[in-house]
This record gives sequence, structure tokens and C-alpha cells, in this order.
Amino acid sequence: MLVKLGAPRSGELLSLCAVLLLAFSAPLCAADWEAWGPFGGSVVSLAVDPHDPSIVLAGARGGQLFRSQDHAATWHQVSFGRQLFGDVHVLAIDPSASSHYWAAISGENPSSNGLWESRDSGTAWRQHLPGLAVESLAIFPGDSSTVAAGTRSGLYVTNDGGASWRRITPERHPDLEDIVSLAFDRADARILYAGTPHLPWKTTDGGTTWVAIHDGMLDDSDVFSLRVSAASSTRLLASACSGIYRSEDAGLHWRMLDGIPNTSRRTHVVAEAPGEPTRVFAGTTDGLFRSVDAGAHWTHLNHLAINAIAFDRAQPNTLLLATERSGVMLSHDAGMTLEPANDGLHARNVAAIAASGSLLYLSTVYEGPEGGLFVASGTGWRKVGGPSFASLNIRSLAAANGRLFASSGQQILQSADGGRRWTPLPAQLTGPSSASVLTLAAVEGDVWAGTNAAIFRYASKAQSAGSWSRVAFTTSAVQAIRSSGAHVVARTQASAMISSDAGKTWKTVPATSLYDAAISCDGSALLATSAGLLAAFNGHDPVTVAGIPEGTVSAVAFHPSRCAEAYAAQFGRIYISKDSGLNWAPFDALRNLADVSSLWVPASMDNWLFATVPGAGVFRIRTGP
Repeated sequence: MLVKLGAPRSGELLSLCAVLLLAFSAPLCAADWEAWGPFGGSVVSLAVDPHDPSIVLAGARGGQLFRSQDHAATWHQVSFGRQLFGDVHVLAIDPSASSHYWAAISGENPSSNGLWESRDSGTAWRQHLPGLAVESLAIFPGDSSTVAAGTRSGLYVTNDGGASWRRITPERHPDLEDIVSLAFDRADARILYAGTPHLPWKTTDGGTTWVAIHDGMLDDSDVFSLRVSAASSTRLLASACSGIYRSEDAGLHWRMLDGIPNTSRRTHVVAEAPGEPTRVFAGTTDGLFRSVDAGAHWTHLNHLAINAIAFDRAQPNTLLLATERSGVMLSHDAGMTLEPANDGLHARNVAAIAASGSLLYLSTVYEGPEGGLFVASGTGWRKVGGPSFASLNIRSLAAANGRLFASSGQQILQSADGGRRWTPLPAQLTGPSSASVLTLAAVEGDVWAGTNAAIFRYASKAQSAGSWSRVAFTTSAVQAIRSSGAHVVARTQASAMISSDAGKTWKTVPATSLYDAAISCDGSALLATSAGLLAAFNGHDPVTVAGIPEGTVSAVAFHPSRCAEAYAAQFGRIYISKDSGLNWAPFDALRNLADVSSLWVPASMDNWLFATVPGAGVFRIRTGP
């Protein structure tokens, strides 16, 4: 039966929410998830709407797509339905229809790979060439229904807007399997240029025959990008591992352009400024280069690792850069100065998160100087610590007695000033059982460390600071330690170890494929496994819970003060329990995101639930008033 309700008045709405909360024991009226950063990260592709330059698309690693409608001032995620596992390698907006998007996905997951198409500005998507890793894309300038897609398994073309595709490179041709760059001739759709990991190729008859065009290029040169000049259809630009090349005879002969040093010759993209073919930009692994004389001379403008360049056709001096680790950078003076344009764009590799009083800390890994340690007090993140700290790739954090502790695997550091300055602990773990520190945790004011084969306690209180003691041996590596007062659960590769007396005694619970574990302030434990969620009460053997479908549960967390309240994540959908994890109900979904790596309710912000997503940073949702 379908019942249509009239719009309630404000007081009625509050009452309705209260009734729903009581009836379903879940905050159904809670706000939506909020992307909370830190913003930035690695962006692979960009596209600017040819008719409305305020609309920009950005593709990040991990299959994330973002759109800005205000010249990159703010970003919002565009839905792919479920998070795709791969890179949004190329983006294109149909020059004849602004709501028509193309996104090329390449990665290790065949189900995500392919060429994705949306005709309604990203609301709904259709997958073309499913299973093929698409690495390049070109739309014929004379007819946007003709599209070429370069894959790791050859080159495919459609002449009817994607209704049908045909492969135009020969089968079992080793040099024409992986197509990493493409360009159409401006006037003849039968002429196509294809860059491969081994030099470029050309067809003049729509793919019936192909010829290698590499005279003048260094051998074994990855051709990352190809461009047909707006000044002449016979002038080509190519960027490769060995540098930048120009041809004046449609690819028959090439000449390397001087001025790019050897350290920067891995050039990902070369592009002419719109309406100014003599002004050329090159994005390399060591920054942006600019030429104002068609490549005869170059000026090195910065040292960012650049993956893609896009232009605002209405403002010739405005350009956007897709960078590795620094997100999107915006310039209004032809690249001379840059400013970050990442508000809402989240593509960070968050490895650890911890709370110290009212402050939250997190660390990111493999992001170079742009990563490291970040701190927030509830309004957003700011970076602390210097480049040397970022280079450590900190994978675990803990806070105890006003100090912050961090582990890089081989050493443990401490900071007494909120992460600005760091020193090694006076005593470091030694011995074969402590060869690698995998995780840190704060337990009743002390710092615990999980290693390859043991759990250790560091007495951080002033009267006994500076000493380590072993808490327990383990049969396998300790991957995480969670605590609530004296209640502790340690997750290893093969089991969960549960203690209710701060490690004096332990109960071992076998659990294979254990992804996460949590323990409440009354000692109840939850185990997230590949087969589902298990709950253990009062030291008894775990039981299967009700309300969560069978399948992998990737993350679980208890509320720090409402002992019976718990949250669990399964394939991006969040569940809530009000009875210590025995029964569950749907809470809310993290839309577009399939893999939640951790859930967390910090004591200082206990009306918020936080979730970390690999490659996407931190999200939060309000769970209370």
C-alpha cells in the first residue's frame, strides 16, 4: 500500500523524525554523508565543457569522478553507481552536447574497465567495451558520433555514438596491442594517430592498414600524448619518455624539441593553448614547461608531477593542471603562478587516524611532501609536520597523556606539541619479535604496539615513562589493536585476542579473513570477517549476528560512551546496532564508494560517525544532536 503524506509543518517534522528513530532504532533523519577531506590527492584526467567553461570534470585514482560548476572553486562527486577500481584515465565532454560525458577506466578489475558514457551529466552511466582497460580516447572534430578508444587490447572505433564498435587494429600484433594515446586528423576521420609503449603508428584508411611513424624518435619511447596542431593538420606534437617531438609532415619525420632537461623528459602531456598554436605547454614528472614560440624554447614554471592539462577557452591565460599528489592546480596567468583548487575533491591515501582531546589527527602515505600528518578540530584539516615526516609514510597513530605517537614500521616517534616536532622514543623495541611495528593504540594512558609476533606496552605516564614490557606473544602478526578502558581486542592474521583486564589475561577467538575488530565499554566484541559479522559477549564464543547479509564486512566500531551502539560497513552500506551488535538495521550508504576501510566515533565528537575510504579520504555523518 502506498500512502501519500502531505508536507508536515516544522514541529510535525521533528515529531515524525522522533517516531522514526524510535521505531527503527536508526537515525533515518540524519544528514547525508559529508566528504571531510583532507582534500587533494592524485588526479589523472581533466575536461572542461567547451560551451560552459565553468563546468569542469576531474578523474582521480580509485575510479572517482568529480565535477565543478564554478570554475574549479568547489567540487562534488559524480556517481558511477559503485566505486570503480581503476583510474579515470581520460575524460571527454561531447563538443556538441554538454551533458554527454565519456570516461575511460583502466585498472586491475575487469568488471570496472571499459569506456563509460553518460548522456545526462553523470546521473546514469552505460558501459562500453566491458572488461577492456581503456587508456586513451579521441572524438573526431567533424562528427562527435565518431569516437576512438585505445585499450590494452587494441583500438576500437564507433561511428554511431557507441551503438556499435569495431576493432581497427590487427589481432596478435604485438606493437598495436596497448594504445596509450590517440589523435584524429581534423578533417578526415579515416586518419588516426596512435601512440603505444613502443613508438607511434598511423592509419589513413580507417584501420585497414597501419604504418609505423617514428623516424627521428628515440627507440622504446612511450608516446603518452599526441596532438594535431590547430595551425596545420600536418603539424603534430608528441610527448614521450624521451621528451617532446614535433612533426611538420603528418608524422613521416620527427624532431626532438630542445629545452627540456633529461630529468624532466618523461612528458605525460603536451598541448597548445586554445587559439594560440605557438604557445605550447608540456606537463612532465618534474613540472610544467611553457613555450611561446611553438617549442623552440622552453621555460620551466614549477616542479609538480603533472598528468593532464585543460584550458578555459573563454580565458586564454586560464589553465588547470591534474597533478600527482597535489590535486588540481589553477592558474590565471598562463602557468606563472598556481593555486590549489581542491575544495571537495578527495583522493587521499589515509593510513591512520587518532584523537587527542578535541583534536583529530590523520596520516597519509605515498603522497610525497603533499602528504604526511594532518590535524582537525572539527572544522577541517590542516597540515602539520614537515616533509621529513611525510617521507616516513606513517601507518599508525596513537595519542596518550597529551602526546602523539607515530609508527613508520621500523621506529616509533613521539610529539609533545601536536605533531610539529618529533623525536624517537627514548626506548625502542628490539629483538626478533619486534622487527616491524604494525600498529599502535592507546590503552588506559599507555601506548601499545603490535608487532610481527607480540604485543608490547610502553609506559607513557610520567612516573614510569621510558620502558617497554611485553603484554603477550601472538602466533601471527598483530594488525590492529582496539580498546575501551581495560577492554582490548587485538586483531591478528588468524584470530582475535580479547582481554577485559588490560592484557593480564586473554581469550583467543579463531577467525580467518578477519578485516576489523571492535570492543565496547562493556566488553562486547565484534569481528568483521569475509563471511560476515560475528559478535562475542562476556568471553563466550562468537555468534553470527542478524540483520547484515552474508558477505564481507570491512569495518566495525562501537560508540565510546553508548556502549550498546555499534556501526558496521559492508560494500559501502553502513548498518547500526543498539544491542551491542546482536541485531542490525540499515543506517545509510556511502554513495559511490564500495570499500570502507575503517569506522570511528571519537570521544570528543561522539555525535559523528567517521569513515575512511581507500584513496578517497575521510567522510563523516551526524548520528546525534
